[in-house]
Amino acid sequence: MAGIGFELKRLFRRKGLFATMRAYGYAGIVCTGPMLLGVLLQVGILVLFGLWGVGRANQDLLVCMVTYTLLASLTLTSFFSMPVTRFLADM
Repeated sequence: MAGIGFELKRLFRRKGLFATMRAYGYAGIVCTGPMLLGVLLQVGILVLFGLWGVGRANQDLLVCMVTYTLLASLTLTSFFSMPVTRFLADM
């Protein structure tokens, strides 16, 4: 992640409206990347299930399972990631 921060700093140093919009665009993509991947995963699942003729109830069940699995994993790892990364950064 440090490399991304350095690149964003370099982008924000440039002057001009287009350069500023580009820097904010990159920052937004970096911040929302995991969420966008999760949404694309669910859309892909729905498209495949639609092609295979799977019922709507089963589609909804799988989307709920994927959503709650992602939510649970993010919740559990967030409790550990901040203290561990701060500890490692301070070492």
